[in-house]
Amino acid sequence: MHTQADKSKENKNQSVAGTVSQKQNGTSTFQFIDNRPESVAQRKLQEMADRAQNSAPVQMKLKVAGGATYNREEEISEMVDDASVIKGLLEHPDTYLVKTSGDIRKLANDEEIDILSPNKHIVGENHDDSKFGEITASWPGVPKMGEGNYMVHETDLTLGKKQDDSGKKTLEENMNSRGADTLPLENFHTAAQARLVAYLVIVNSHQYEKSETSNRYIKARARDILNAIWAYLNVGVSAFMRGNDDATFGGVFGGKFERKIEELYADMYDFLQKDEENKAARETIDGLVQDTINPDELSTKQLTQIRNLIKGLIPKISAILKESTKAQETKNSMIAETTKIDKFVGDQGNALRGKDMQRALNTVNPARETYMKKQIGTLGKPGLVKVGRAHLAGLKTLDVPDATYYDDYNDFYSGIKKRKGDL
Repeated sequence: MHTQADKSKENKNQSVAGTVSQKQNGTSTFQFIDNRPESVAQRKLQEMADRAQNSAPVQMKLKVAGGATYNREEEISEMVDDASVIKGLLEHPDTYLVKTSGDIRKLANDEEIDILSPNKHIVGENHDDSKFGEITASWPGVPKMGEGNYMVHETDLTLGKKQDDSGKKTLEENMNSRGADTLPLENFHTAAQARLVAYLVIVNSHQYEKSETSNRYIKARARDILNAIWAYLNVGVSAFMRGNDDATFGGVFGGKFERKIEELYADMYDFLQKDEENKAARETIDGLVQDTINPDELSTKQLTQIRNLIKGLIPKISAILKESTKAQETKNSMIAETTKIDKFVGDQGNALRGKDMQRALNTVNPARETYMKKQIGTLGKPGLVKVGRAHLAGLKTLDVPDATYYDDYNDFYSGIKKRKGDL
């Protein structure tokens, strides 16, 4: 093993040898300097390129969360007696993250520490008992991603103006999470479908198997449904207005659409806004949210209107999903999964009860997880991801690259404890 002194001597000898080699094998030391303008300009460009290359950042290897980065053995030598014991870690192409510089000393002494390997760390959770904030607080600067934050991929959607300078702003405000430090994990449409199918089960149960549980959930989850409906209305009205620019407002498709996706959003608006039964269903859901309607007092007619609204809305969301992914790698998966969802709701929507909830979720979750995989692929390493525990098995079958899975928070806390021999 070379000592630090040996290494310095070897580097010095190599430097001297390089200088001699340049003098022996290069051009003559005595030469005229070409001062033509084009030659001077060329030399300056080369000097700028050399400076840029010399100042390029060194590849990160070992980093303290929220602190310094260590790339070379000599930097670690100032902190530990024998840096060679973790030299292999410094040579790794990716970044390992520790909490403090003191942990580096412990690692060199083969003590157990918390360390994040260069992976996407996917932590299962019960959403009602989330400790994800506790985890991310202890790893400052690590990118994080989680459910409850959404985005859409309608990159070719051009909408008309609506109370602002850009129709796209309406789409972003309603369907893309904005301002959150937790990155979006899900697609808005697939998440909306899942919530609608789950609410369909709740509505049926409340009508045919009314219980304290159905009473609680038909009210508690009404806000999610109403938020999704208003998002589609807000975006859809811009498409609706564009399609009617050259026509009377009597029919939704009297104008011109630049793309099919605009027509689909306009159709969604027409379905939600112009059908009287659907408007009545929206008012009932709003009443549940505003506490002006008691779940115990919901009539058969009101429940039927909500059921029909959901059954009609789901295939319209599927149409948007298929159109918006037609040029993406998720195209085939989305066609297959939304077809399954549409058939499931069309064939069994009226018969689903509380006992069918898991079967319903198993039908809608694969579409959600297809997008989760896509989003996790954009996350830096190491990164932290929170998902409901029900999604872990599905994500494992999708073979998410560079992913490490933890069943829950306790599993995560124990899983990140490592000695140098574990790395």
